[in-house]
Amino acid sequence: MKQIFILTALSLLTACSHMSTPSHNTFSSIEETKVSCYDFPFSKDPAPTDPNKLTKLTKIQAKFECQWFTYNVDGHAVRGVYLYSKTADTTKRPVIIVNRGGNALSGVVPFKFIVSQFLPLANAGYIVIASQYRGAREGKKPQENYLADEFGGKDVNDVLALLPIIDSMPQADSSRIGMLGGSRGAMMGYLAATHTNRIRALVTIGGPTDLFKEIPYRPIMEDNVLSRWIPNYYQNREAELTHRSAQKWPEKLPKHMAVLLMHGEEDNKVQPENSINMAEKLKQEGIPHKLMLFPNAGHSIKNKENKKEFHQAILQWFDQHVKNGSN
Repeated sequence: MKQIFILTALSLLTACSHMSTPSHNTFSSIEETKVSCYDFPFSKDPAPTDPNKLTKLTKIQAKFECQWFTYNVDGHAVRGVYLYSKTADTTKRPVIIVNRGGNALSGVVPFKFIVSQFLPLANAGYIVIASQYRGAREGKKPQENYLADEFGGKDVNDVLALLPIIDSMPQADSSRIGMLGGSRGAMMGYLAATHTNRIRALVTIGGPTDLFKEIPYRPIMEDNVLSRWIPNYYQNREAELTHRSAQKWPEKLPKHMAVLLMHGEEDNKVQPENSINMAEKLKQEGIPHKLMLFPNAGHSIKNKENKKEFHQAILQWFDQHVKNGSN
């Protein structure tokens, strides 16, 4: 595996925002909205019927607390989910915010994603929490407000609004927070980080960082995604693409936030150059980072050849920069 490893001296400067301060500070308790993940409350994600899967589910349920909850952001009822290991240990745990990819009609977090992406982190002692983002489809039909998802617009507030929820969780050490995002979720991570200095480390997987260069490579993104989800897209095209392209504003990222950029060399959805060039931007800004390129791997780096190294690298990064607090 090719690696480019660069760790730089740190500064505790807080990044400035490139957009207006989001209204994510209003908080109301989520306690009355909780629904167990093991009840499979959404028709888009039905409970398994296969006996082997049911046996596995029973084992997971015995070891991990998993709850869906609803929280209000900008007048929208947004669904979130968290998972952590059941243990008698009362020590407060570090937290990882996971940002999903996709949009309101696709990419919605199913239980199998929780198992594959959340479980390894929870098993390592982290609380894992995520937002579905506003307007996310949960059933056979889209929600009425599905176009509230702006693909990196006001929906970034849905990620930031998880912070006061984390603060309210008695199990959570809210001083130790990391963030993980794949594809659109990586973009959400960069955007969220311009509004808070609380994220100690960010891990990105196949993240787009320059949409201007991505559109010629994959025009369908503009035709079917960007123009559909971003309000007034064609009237404000340059400004909206700039807003969602972290390469255009690396100076706005917190100087202390350690970034691990992971990309499959065979990614045919987001060019590897997005991570390669972003790593160079981070270097110029003195932001600690590491670039990992995985051979024979696509957009989500799911091939068996790289699976073990992929998961180990994520855990090691969070352990070093979040759990143990060393940059």
